[in-house]
Amino acid sequence: EKGFVGFDPSVHIGLRIRDGAIGILESRVEGIFALECDLSIDIPESRDLEGEMPLASAERGVVFYMGTVPIVALVELDFVLKYRFSGLYPGGCGASFHGATDLTMGALYELGRWIDISSLETEAYGSPYSCVERIDAEARISVEPRVTVSLYGEPLADMACGAHDSFVVSTHEPPAWEWSMLSRAEGGYEIDPDILAREPSGYRARSSSGILHLGSGPYSTDSYILDLCWGSEGSGDYQFAYPRGIACDAAGDLYVVDSWNSRIQKFAQDSTFIMKWGLEGAGEGQFLSPADAAVDASGNIYVTDGGNDRVQKFGPDGSFITEWGGTGGGPGEFRTPQGIAVGPAGEVYVADSGNHRVQKFDPNGLFITEWGGYGTAPCEFDTPTGIAADGAGDIYVTECRNHRVQKFSSSGGALAVWGVPGSGEGEFDCPIAVAVDGTGFVYIVDYGNDRIQKLTATGGLVTLLGGSGTGEGEFDRPEGIAVDHAGRLFVVDSRNSRIQKFAPLH
Repeated sequence: EKGFVGFDPSVHIGLRIRDGAIGILESRVEGIFALECDLSIDIPESRDLEGEMPLASAERGVVFYMGTVPIVALVELDFVLKYRFSGLYPGGCGASFHGATDLTMGALYELGRWIDISSLETEAYGSPYSCVERIDAEARISVEPRVTVSLYGEPLADMACGAHDSFVVSTHEPPAWEWSMLSRAEGGYEIDPDILAREPSGYRARSSSGILHLGSGPYSTDSYILDLCWGSEGSGDYQFAYPRGIACDAAGDLYVVDSWNSRIQKFAQDSTFIMKWGLEGAGEGQFLSPADAAVDASGNIYVTDGGNDRVQKFGPDGSFITEWGGTGGGPGEFRTPQGIAVGPAGEVYVADSGNHRVQKFDPNGLFITEWGGYGTAPCEFDTPTGIAADGAGDIYVTECRNHRVQKFSSSGGALAVWGVPGSGEGEFDCPIAVAVDGTGFVYIVDYGNDRIQKLTATGGLVTLLGGSGTGEGEFDRPEGIAVDHAGRLFVVDSRNSRIQKFAPLH
């Protein structure tokens, strides 16, 4: 026998990110597998032969980046010849063969799921395997491609499958192409080489426990993947009637202000329902159009009770602790309070929307200071709605009608103003809520544009997330946002009556 086997693979990596989320991630290997040989057999006696031998192999590593995160794609391809002969060959046989196979193998992540990629186009010619002597034999030959495509990067917590989770793509049995025979014949016979053009059987995707961590980190990225979505319209557990605010405690549990149901629902991060409290009314633990919630370091929950013009404070178990407020424009009074935040020293800040001001209190509701007033100049407000405090004690306030965000010191000193009306990058249409993470990034709920804008601490745009709709990753008038210690985002998709959780790619 004589001949050659060749395979020249190429690796393709494709990535498309739109509005901060991965739309398409493709990893594939393709190339032409060529085989040419002359074969003759002259075995004057019975033989039993079985085994396998490698024909060709290829391995290639490719490094690409997702945001600033390096990802390694490793593609390994092996072709193994398996053979088994059993029988009596009293004469001679011969064949010549030339084949070329255009092979593509890989995986595609699109629309939130993995899709297998495989194609095999084969052309072959030559003189078939033929014998003119008597043969009593069984023969089986197979060429088996073994393909592994692995992506290595930083793992994502709470993700079953994602662009940074390792995955492996490999072939199923039976082998991709083979021929076999069991015969007792006098005279000549042939094997059609076109039988080699059998289609591959497909792939299976599986998680890999081998994760390669690249670099020392930490990494920052402007990309997110939708991790979880829960809720529907109604009044039962897991259901909402126009939810608005949301807060996250140190353990990662979530408090959702279920506004039209006049209650608070508490969930674990995996959407497990924990508890609820509240009903419509003006008594202790009752609500009328509650708007927002905040949690202090001890796990106490503060809720703006907008229809009752007050703030209520509850223990971690939902038990009533105290309340303060009342209708009016004086210190400690409110007109439709909306956003609420807790500063690093435990101070409580309230967006007093109807009075166009911010009020600051101690944890028990003792008035400390206020700033603002109606207008469009810096330090003035037109319907402030959202408020957040960063680790340094600076305060961020969103103004729905002025379509902007203002940044203040903890005493109300003006630091910055961002935004103009519009739908472009860094523009707002009624920014309604705000959150700040532990590294200083600022997240704005751009209510009228049905999206989230992620900004730096100086107001520079990092990414846009969302868009109008009812599909996964889309919003219909979002009103609340919270971010946990790992940078995971929880968005209150108000008119869609649900909570959407997004995991950063880092």
